[in-house]
Amino acid sequence: MTTVSDDISESPGWLSQRTWFELRDSGTHGLGVYALRALPAGIPLFAMGGPTRRGHELAPGERALQVGEDLWIVEDAAANHPENFLNHHCAPNMGFVEGDLVLWSLRPIRAGEELTWDYSSSIDEAGWYIDCGCGHASCRGRVVAFHALTHAERGRLMPVALQWLRRRYGLPSRAS
Repeated sequence: MTTVSDDISESPGWLSQRTWFELRDSGTHGLGVYALRALPAGIPLFAMGGPTRRGHELAPGERALQVGEDLWIVEDAAANHPENFLNHHCAPNMGFVEGDLVLWSLRPIRAGEELTWDYSSSIDEAGWYIDCGCGHASCRGRVVAFHALTHAERGRLMPVALQWLRRRYGLPSRAS
């Protein structure tokens, strides 16, 4: 696999220029991020980041990415980062392959395809869920916290889950 720098925006070449994707209406769930060119499998595409807060500091309805047992990266809506528009899919084309905050392409991605990841691979908040409308044959119908997935689903998502979930559930970590 390609090695990723600490700051993906410093990666050499076309990837760091961020001209390989666009934001557009997904037709089902607001804006989405779409590839403008074919992308190979096994490359880093997006590094998630931003200000962090503890769970009790989140405002109702505030969008955030869970990155630890009680640690969240809060969306900066005013900044309009493309990462804010990466939508969920039950059969995603990106995942947290290394367990860190970098989303990698899981398979070749066609030009024009929406870039997606499985939200259950990061969140484990009790009672959390959203309805899913991804439309894939394997759609779960509801996106739930990692602990609420079946044993088989947790096993399927382990290779693309954040490291804190891998540790919490005693799942094997990806070799570095």
